[in-house]
Amino acid sequence: MSAFFRKNWPLVGIALLVLTVLFYLGRSQKEVIGKPVNPGPAEEGVKLEDIHFTNESTGDGLRWTLDAKEVRISDDRQRVSFTDFLLKLEPQNRPVVHLEGKSGQYDKASGRLVLSGGLRGRTEDGYTIITESAVFDQNEGVLTTEEAVSITGPLLSVEGRGLAYYVAREVLEIKSEVKTQMNGKPWVS
Repeated sequence: MSAFFRKNWPLVGIALLVLTVLFYLGRSQKEVIGKPVNPGPAEEGVKLEDIHFTNESTGDGLRWTLDAKEVRISDDRQRVSFTDFLLKLEPQNRPVVHLEGKSGQYDKASGRLVLSGGLRGRTEDGYTIITESAVFDQNEGVLTTEEAVSITGPLLSVEGRGLAYYVAREVLEIKSEVKTQMNGKPWVS
């Protein structure tokens, strides 16, 4: 056996070196896997991507549908926040309203959708609504804002501050600083 070690000592040394390296590599992987990972601050609720949600339990027979790129639902399922959305308001026997924006929040208990981020809307009968933010109350069926608003369509253009749009009844109120153009002729009220 002594003659074997004298003749093959470089190979035996390399084999021992390789076994030592493999032992420490195997041991270090187990330690890394065994350590708890700190995921950072815990975020509340469940995060979903590319969702489609329909709510049909609103007053006045009004149904709304939300498509969003990202949604976060609270643990108690009462609050929903969403980004890059398209909200479709569908009243019975009235033109459908499509609203697009950057972010929003839905409170299930109050039935309110708070919409913000360059809000743009359009109706099936050719009108567009532009404002920075708005609130849709599903119980009342009304879209409101206190921001500056611009509405353009085939018959008239209206600019002002503050809006109340009763979707199911198709009634629109501009609250102040109203400027109207009908067929290209300005009207001020």
